[in-house]
Amino acid sequence: MEKFNLKDFQLITLEPYVYRLFKDQQNIYLFEVSCGKNGIWEVWIKLNVEEIKLYLDEKELGLKEIAGFFSFNCYGSEYQKRYVKVYT
Repeated sequence: MEKFNLKDFQLITLEPYVYRLFKDQQNIYLFEVSCGKNGIWEVWIKLNVEEIKLYLDEKELGLKEIAGFFSFNCYGSEYQKRYVKVYT
């Protein structure tokens, strides 16, 4: 699992209780998404090239699409492979 120090990133945008997007100087985008049905927790992913393009093209609408996708599929082991560890 990749690890990132949040101190190296700047908050770009957020939708409270849904997602937060961070970016560093190397153009790495970290995305925190709220997941869960009975309980709520956050997962972190590193956006891939297609997701970054979607964000740059569609801004908040693109992020809502990505967040909805990961929130709905956060229990799937295939999606959990995308998770990264973020520390401060």
